[in-house]
Amino acid sequence: MDSIIITSKNVSYELRNTYPLLIEHYKKTGNKEKQLFYIEHLLSVDSILNKNYSFLSKEINKKYDTPLLLNEKESLIEDLHSKNYTLFGVLGISSLLIAGLFFLQIKNRKKIKLYRFKADLLTENANVKEDISEKKDSVSLVKKNEKSKLLSLSDNKIKELRMKLEEFERSQRFLDKTINLDSLSKDLNTNRAYLSKLVNELKGQNFSQYLNELKIQHIVNELKINKSLQKFTIAAIADEAGYNNVESFTNAFKKITGTLPSYFIKALKEKES
Repeated sequence: MDSIIITSKNVSYELRNTYPLLIEHYKKTGNKEKQLFYIEHLLSVDSILNKNYSFLSKEINKKYDTPLLLNEKESLIEDLHSKNYTLFGVLGISSLLIAGLFFLQIKNRKKIKLYRFKADLLTENANVKEDISEKKDSVSLVKKNEKSKLLSLSDNKIKELRMKLEEFERSQRFLDKTINLDSLSKDLNTNRAYLSKLVNELKGQNFSQYLNELKIQHIVNELKINKSLQKFTIAAIADEAGYNNVESFTNAFKKITGTLPSYFIKALKEKES
């Protein structure tokens, strides 16, 4: 009936009274779209009746006041617009989240690809001690400028400490978890500041970097030659390398080699098979 009325523009007052019932019904059920739909149709019907039956206009306004109807219509439109804005906002945030996740996935794939590439390179390097740190041989550079840099240190003292550091490396005392700058300076019969300066100038790095590189170089070589070590957990391998926890070991391994222990072990196993 509604579609016939709107199309034909032919309505009676009795049929007009069904629209408020429809509006109230959809108001109770919470269907604001339908409520707005029939309010607009009621306003159209009232307009037709007002035009065709002007004597009924007062009665119409009594039964369902047109200004109130218009206010309700505006209120519904604002409410629906607000819901649309909320929906668009949610969709916008969701789109940004999806885009962010997609970007992170691409970034993660690139990172994994780089880890695998670095791990493969590490398995092929013949001399890990020279290739592992991705920088020039700082020791050889220091030797050229040693006199200008260590003028405050006697030649005999420099030679003596260098020999002690070489012995420290050969004996693999760097695997001791308690080793630090203070303890080693006491073992080498020197002071903390002196040893720190010497390591920095002879090795081209601070003591912490020097110690980490020795540990990682050692464990890389061990993993290459010791297949049983490859079966250890990362925590057990970290312990073998002289680290107190997995996080410190993994961070040092990644910084020095450019890959992760797990990727390196996997590359070694793939190469062997």
